[in-house]
Amino acid sequence: FWAKVVAVPAVLTVVALAIVPAAGFNALARWLLPWRDVDRFTFAQVGDLPDHMVVPHGEDFGLTVPLSDKTRWSPASASAGFSGQPGVKAGNQEQAYRFQIPAQTDNGSLNIRVGDMTKDVAVEVANRPELSSLSASVTLPDYLKYSRPLKSDVRGGVISVLKGATAEFEAEVSRNLAEASSGTANAVVTATVEANRIHPAPVTVAESEVMEFTWRDELGLTAKDVFRLKINAVDDGAPEINFHQQDPQ
Repeated sequence: FWAKVVAVPAVLTVVALAIVPAAGFNALARWLLPWRDVDRFTFAQVGDLPDHMVVPHGEDFGLTVPLSDKTRWSPASASAGFSGQPGVKAGNQEQAYRFQIPAQTDNGSLNIRVGDMTKDVAVEVANRPELSSLSASVTLPDYLKYSRPLKSDVRGGVISVLKGATAEFEAEVSRNLAEASSGTANAVVTATVEANRIHPAPVTVAESEVMEFTWRDELGLTAKDVFRLKINAVDDGAPEINFHQQDPQ
């Protein structure tokens, strides 16, 4: 009797090892090495997923969950649910599930379930990095003999610059940055970043153009829209004389 009791599960174990050896060895590893962090074997296996992600405050956000090349099961659908909220389902499209998660205002956890695989991703909600200030320092052509550059606040998105002058811009953003770029639609280059400030390369103005600024902060968030600065190139004109008198006569 006891031989049969022992033999039946032993035979089942051997059969399971023969049919799905990966699952069997995974179970043995988890049983024999309980102090080690051995991931549970699942028939549905996914590619790399982050343990933590930052999303913009009050905006829908997307998450793509790809199936691994080693997966033994490709479920027709998967689900993702934010803490205490109804789950969102996504169908299998070319071995990936593309979720669109509703807007969130508080931090939480996103539970992803693909077949017999589950994973929790910590979600941090943060405001997008927005432009705080943008200033211009314009060096006029040498023939005008100006002793110092002209300073101007250009947060309004428009500046008029004399043709032949050189403009240097400095932008300040609401959060420290990881990278930034600037330039025209035909030539976008990486800009120098110092903490939350952007220093694009100087621009010598020859014709009117639109300069674009983009940035990504240390959390991985970008501005919602590209900031565009319109530079109006103006021709030099005859000198004008202004007289400011105190007496109204």
